[in-house]
Amino acid sequence: MQTATLKHWAGTYGFLSNEDGGGDVYAHLQEFERASLKPRVGVSYTFDAVMDTRRPGRRRAASLREA
Repeated sequence: MQTATLKHWAGTYGFLSNEDGGGDVYAHLQEFERASLKPRVGVSYTFDAVMDTRRPGRRRAASLREA
């Protein structure tokens, strides 16, 4: 599990700023909805970073939880 802060939100997706310096992680609205969460800029979340199958090389957040 990693912890990061939601730094940008654009309607259905956003980017989590990884606190360990590992780069930004893509987050889709569907992952927030699965966890019954609403995306809020400035809030920290824990998650599993997995490789995005639609965009090779991009990491996306899965199993989101509010930190």
